[in-house]
Amino acid sequence: MENSIMEYNDVLLLKEAKQKMQDISWAMKGLNLAASTVSFTTDTVKNQAKNWLSKKYQVKVDKVINKVELSVEKALHKLIKANLKTIKTKKKFKKPSKKTYRLLTTTSGAASGFFGSTTGFGTLIFTSEFTLTTKFMLRSIMDIARSHGEDLYDLETQKACFEVFALGGESKSDDDLDIAYYSSRVALNQGLDKVTAEGLKKLVGYISKRLSVVITEKFLAQAIPLVGAIGGGTINLAFISHYQKMAEAHFTIRSLERKYGKTIVESTYTTILINQ
Repeated sequence: MENSIMEYNDVLLLKEAKQKMQDISWAMKGLNLAASTVSFTTDTVKNQAKNWLSKKYQVKVDKVINKVELSVEKALHKLIKANLKTIKTKKKFKKPSKKTYRLLTTTSGAASGFFGSTTGFGTLIFTSEFTLTTKFMLRSIMDIARSHGEDLYDLETQKACFEVFALGGESKSDDDLDIAYYSSRVALNQGLDKVTAEGLKKLVGYISKRLSVVITEKFLAQAIPLVGAIGGGTINLAFISHYQKMAEAHFTIRSLERKYGKTIVESTYTTILINQ
């Protein structure tokens, strides 16, 4: 039965979740500065990268980025199933190791950047590495979801895992990255009367477009061989840290909604003030 008033400790949990939503990382702030919408950001950053790299390295940036986008979108459709196969449902669940996933993504980013994203071999490695990194990030998100009582085999939970990739800061300086948390959820669910496999496919398409901006930033950071190892590792660490924090907040809120109902939690959420 849903309670009409939230308990004090749960209000504190909700406040902590909202704080995480508003504390945006430097990496996502950089992403936000690129432009005010996903489509505009993608085109603008892409053109800037193309002009710079074409002069420096004679690289066809659009071709490389598009290839990675397609690879990531295809991978996202399969990642949930692939990750579920590695999760032992009968084994006693332990708290997710965020450090492990951070180490894996940072190491893979550094290894990829070592070869540079602009070299022939480096470009091939870059494509494979980002797909692998996305898998690690999604697996970490799924672990966090399960730690908050989510059923990973439920389509609604799988959709919620993908939603994490679209969540960003809410502070005044970050208005262009994402609108308020609940408004973001409404926007992501437009056209989805109910959660179906086809609906998830549509959501994955949207998430892929958002990730294309991340792909471009990584490509730029890893453009120069050897030096790119630092950029690749650093940006991977920044992004997985951001998504882990968003996941903790997102699934904390969802667990409270299961206890009190969405209306009460959302109403309480909007009244909580966070010092900027």
